[in-house]
Amino acid sequence: MLTEQVEQYTGEMERNPLLIEELKKPPKKDRGLPSAVQQRKLDKLNAKLQATETRAMEAERVAKLAETDARDTLNHMRIYESGTDGLQVAIAEIKECKNQMRV
Repeated sequence: MLTEQVEQYTGEMERNPLLIEELKKPPKKDRGLPSAVQQRKLDKLNAKLQATETRAMEAERVAKLAETDARDTLNHMRIYESGTDGLQVAIAEIKECKNQMRV
């Protein structure tokens, strides 16, 4: 799901700059100065590009966190499945109990 979102936002980020560059080109000579409509459209596209970039960065951040969590969980599962989970703590407790019994 996160990968799909990142791909979607990346696609939007690639399309929006092309539209913005097209709007930045000087208008044809017979048209005169850029109209207010074109300027509003350019502003709207700039805002959309900024929002898309922000969402993409957030999606990448969330994906990295999810990857880290998955890696940690996998490590814990490997330790648990190997049967050594808590073994060192248990051995230390047994030694401590033996020492207390001697005293």
